[in-house]
Amino acid sequence: MIFRGDIEILKARLVHSNDQSRNQVFQFLAIVDFEATCFGRETNSHIQEIIEFPIVLIDVVQQTIVITLII
Repeated sequence: MIFRGDIEILKARLVHSNDQSRNQVFQFLAIVDFEATCFGRETNSHIQEIIEFPIVLIDVVQQTIVITLII
């Protein structure tokens, strides 16, 4: 989980320059995290199933979260 302070620290680590727009290949990034059911190792008879997959769309140039979806 990222808290607001963590985001500010990460932004401070980025290197900014006047040529950032020319060097930037992507304007947006979609981050996907698959969440699946979990069973103990002793119960290998169960097949894991995807129960949700949150998606976060990030505007790389503006360094902002555009939208968060949980599907």
